[in-house]
This record gives sequence, structure tokens and C-alpha cells, in this order.
Amino acid sequence: MDYFTTIPLQIAETKKTVSLTTQAPQITGNYAEEVARLNSLYKFLANYQNDQGEDTPLPQDKKTVQAMKNRSEQVTKLKDTGNVAFRKNNFQEALKYYTLAIEMSANRPPWENSVQTRDELAIVLCNRSACYMSLQKWPEAYADAEGVIEFKRPWSKGHLRRGKALQMLGKLKEAKEAIQLGLEFEPNDEDLKSALIQLKEFEENKGSE
Repeated sequence: MDYFTTIPLQIAETKKTVSLTTQAPQITGNYAEEVARLNSLYKFLANYQNDQGEDTPLPQDKKTVQAMKNRSEQVTKLKDTGNVAFRKNNFQEALKYYTLAIEMSANRPPWENSVQTRDELAIVLCNRSACYMSLQKWPEAYADAEGVIEFKRPWSKGHLRRGKALQMLGKLKEAKEAIQLGLEFEPNDEDLKSALIQLKEFEENKGSE
């Protein structure tokens, strides 16, 4: 048969703290220490909330921090190697390294910095989307552009890649909407403005065929 002890507690709504009631003077020792630890833990966690209300990773031991740093360095190295291959028009080689970088970043343990992961993935997915475009693999380019927007919605390059891919897939209305959405975030972006003009010319040429 299981036994348990009822501990009389009270909660301060404004401070969000727990304390023992004054009606239980006999509750001392370990119980008081447990309550103190509970409040300390709550305060600690509350201090690790960012402005968006998202959880910020808790500090890790040196070994874990070093592992996180090593992973970031490897992701950057793979991305940069892909960039070199891309500039040489070796698109298949670039695709291989971008994919490895994406897999390494996406497989981070859940306790690592999610903001850093999103930024990494947005950049490498954007690069791989451009690579797919160079290979004229428009569905793949579109899928990666969607990923860029998911991870970094205000960034103009994601909308630019998405608009171009939709255009080449023959979805001109959706392409225009994609570019216009990007301009809502960055109304002065010259690449988006240029893409909108090119899309209009593309529509006119299609209509005259």
C-alpha cells in the first residue's frame, strides 16, 4: 500500500512563487528545502525566456558547448566547400556538400540553440535552392525555397528563390505573389524589384507566343 504526505502550500499569483502555509509550522526541514529549490528552478527558467517567449537553451557544460561549436564549424566548412564548387559551376559537387551541411545542422540534439539551427538551415537551403536552379530542377529548388521562408521568413532571398522556381514551373500568379510577399518585408530590395519586372516580361512573352 502506498502512503504519501500532504504538504500545505500556497501560491503567490503575482510573484508566481510557492511557499508553505503558516498553518503548518510542523512542516520543516527537507520540505522547506524542496520548496526553495522549486522556486529557484522556476526563477532560473523564467530568466531564459527571450522576447518572443521562446525557450532559450540552458547553459551546457564545457564539453557540450565545445561539441556545439565543432558542429557549427563543420556546417560552415561544408557550406563553404559547396560555395567554391558552385562558383566553379560544379553544381553536382556543390549539391553534395550543401546536402551534407543541411543534414548535419538538422540533426543537432534538441537542447542545442534552435535559433542558430534555423539560421544555418536557412542559408544552406537557400544556397542549395540556387544550385537546383542551375541544374534546372525546379521542384527541388521550390521545396528548398519554402524551407528558407519557414526558417527565416523576412529574408528576401527565400522569396526570390521561391518566386523564380514557381515561374519556371509555370505558376506565374503564385510566382508574382511570392515576390510581392518578399517586397512586403523588404520593399527596397533591388533583386526582388528586378524579379518582378522580369516576371512581367516573361508573362508578356508567353502571352504573345
